[in-house]
Amino acid sequence: MSNSPNKGEDSKFLPILRHFADNHSQTSSCSLSSLYERAEISIESINQSDSTIDMYVKTNLNYGLCPYCGKISFKVHSKYNRVITDLPILGKKVILHIQTRKFFCHNPMCGKKTFAEQPGNEVFRYRRRTRRCEIMVVQHGLLCSSNKAKKLIRAVGVPLCNTTILRDIHRMSIMPRDSVKNIGVDDWAFRKGITYGSIIVDLDIGRVIDLLGDRGKDSFRAWLFKHPNVSLVSRDRSTDYTSAINTSGMKITEVADRFHLVKNMSDCLTKIVSDHYADYRSMVRANQESDSKSELLSTPTEKKTAFVTAFATDSRQIMFNEVKELQLKGFKINKIATTLGIARQTARKYMAADTLLPRKKQNQK
Repeated sequence: MSNSPNKGEDSKFLPILRHFADNHSQTSSCSLSSLYERAEISIESINQSDSTIDMYVKTNLNYGLCPYCGKISFKVHSKYNRVITDLPILGKKVILHIQTRKFFCHNPMCGKKTFAEQPGNEVFRYRRRTRRCEIMVVQHGLLCSSNKAKKLIRAVGVPLCNTTILRDIHRMSIMPRDSVKNIGVDDWAFRKGITYGSIIVDLDIGRVIDLLGDRGKDSFRAWLFKHPNVSLVSRDRSTDYTSAINTSGMKITEVADRFHLVKNMSDCLTKIVSDHYADYRSMVRANQESDSKSELLSTPTEKKTAFVTAFATDSRQIMFNEVKELQLKGFKINKIATTLGIARQTARKYMAADTLLPRKKQNQK
């Protein structure tokens, strides 16, 4: 029985490593282009351990190209080693030890005297990971939080901290959206109740195109000046965004977003129902009483009490009166809650009270 679930796969990969090692013993080096696309480096030797594969490589060019002026140089200044982390192979951590050369730049118009060679497109400047490894890190960072991405990436053999993942995401170049015409703007919270910013969405493609550091009118007006093609803005009921649009001098059509349109209609409907709540409840009660006359319990006439509801405009007062009326008829808590469509806790509270207590203000604890 195999002790490792990847033992069969390791046996397939070992001949490949031995092939590179044999090539090194027979020839000077072997190209690494079979493993890394567009990599101008070659393998010198490979060392394996139980958890790590160390590849010692160097560039296969006899010259260096100055990244500042583009001139070719053949004169070597010095050499140093770079340690680059690559994606793991069959659960084993892969480390590239690159022997890097520094060249003299003899171009008198160039501002640099020396430069370091860049081994193809697989290894970026000033980085300690290969291109495909950094792509994997950024993809994980975009799909989940940096803390979760750190755990996932460490599980596959690339130990990184969450701040490194965030730096890689911040280095990403964002596609410019200068020709955007229809946008939506709203505020969002960096820290809820403390710090807020503005989020801008392209309505044509339904994607976020920019984030502003605050929700003030000055920052949004400055953003509009940088995007003169904007002709329609979907916004909330904030006056800051309206003021920014009006003071910008641009011909922009303002529309309310769908959420606030529904919110306005809901507020209007709530106000209409509240103004005529007594009539509404009397109609509902009349229908309920006609359907459940057989279930009503007879009560002594001396227990019947008249509740004044002619001038009651508070829906809570009307509901309280109805609870007390059913209580006098002998209804239990569950039956009252089912008949009136309220919570059992509310029915119990109203049955235990003699008068309806006023609402507590929001600032009262």
